[in-house]
Amino acid sequence: MDILIDFRKLLLTGKKSGVHNVIEYIEKNLINAEYSKFIVTEVLHVSTIRPFFTEFLAEIIIEASKIPYLLTLKTDLLNYVEYIHGPLIRMLYDRKYYSLDDLQVLFSSKKELTAFFAPELHFTLEDFQSIPQLQGLSGSFSQLENNEWEMFKEMINLGYVQNTIGFAMKYDDPSLISEFILNDFDIKGSTGPSLHETLGGFNLTLINAAALYASPNCFKELIMNGVELKEETCEYAVLGGDKEIINTCLKKFPKSKKFIPAAIKGNQNNILIELVNNGFSVSTNVYFIIEAHNYFALDYLLNKKLVDPDSRSIQMSNKLAEQNNNFELFGVLKKLTALPKLKSK
Repeated sequence: MDILIDFRKLLLTGKKSGVHNVIEYIEKNLINAEYSKFIVTEVLHVSTIRPFFTEFLAEIIIEASKIPYLLTLKTDLLNYVEYIHGPLIRMLYDRKYYSLDDLQVLFSSKKELTAFFAPELHFTLEDFQSIPQLQGLSGSFSQLENNEWEMFKEMINLGYVQNTIGFAMKYDDPSLISEFILNDFDIKGSTGPSLHETLGGFNLTLINAAALYASPNCFKELIMNGVELKEETCEYAVLGGDKEIINTCLKKFPKSKKFIPAAIKGNQNNILIELVNNGFSVSTNVYFIIEAHNYFALDYLLNKKLVDPDSRSIQMSNKLAEQNNNFELFGVLKKLTALPKLKSK
């Protein structure tokens, strides 16, 4: 259904859409309680690929919960949340949307989320390090004293840390990168378990974080201080969407196969079009595009005859549609099966 695609597009454009317009769209199109879980899963999905949208998404949840038929939104969100969504839950708590009592279900079933509420739960360093999911923090965490929880709270709320504060990336402040270097932080992320990897399950080095968070000044500062630009950063650059960072990656890796899949996965369709126009080959299949729910990219690449509606992709996509009872996807697949196959080159 087009309305579901349009809803995701609204979320992906962030504050440009405006919270009011998103809520208005929900009231006009997502018109009953059955859409509550859909709204939750879409918000959580976007918070994963656009971690810097946390404030915008929190406002949407708060306002949408005021709609009479979406009263279950509050509990639905807690049923689906994982550690990666911790910054969003933390912000909803700070906005008094959730109380500590509301969050008890998370603290008992997903103990790693307690890291986001260490000050309120009166954790000591020892308490924190005893959580099974957070074993191995002692090396990275040893510099914090018990009276420094407020600083730690700020680090956690920004959603990612690699032996240092994520504040630099969020505000693209290269002076903090210099400060990290003076304090002997491992800016290359090459030794020991990083705090970010241990907490978030990511494999983000600082330079990948700068690319993902579209922080060109921090990105340049890291490179100037000897951080090597690797091909994996191309993917984060496209997901972040900063043209300066993308161009730097293009110069270093002009034939990388990371760019096109990242543009599809992250719904960065303007970047996708630009890459195709500049002669980048498309080596992905229809199923990958469908799995990313990027139906604009699917239409665009099919019209350009750059992807083939191969039978295996359609078969796997049918299974996906059946598992999720996705009528929108069934409609897409009906169009695909009517298209002629590309001739072998």
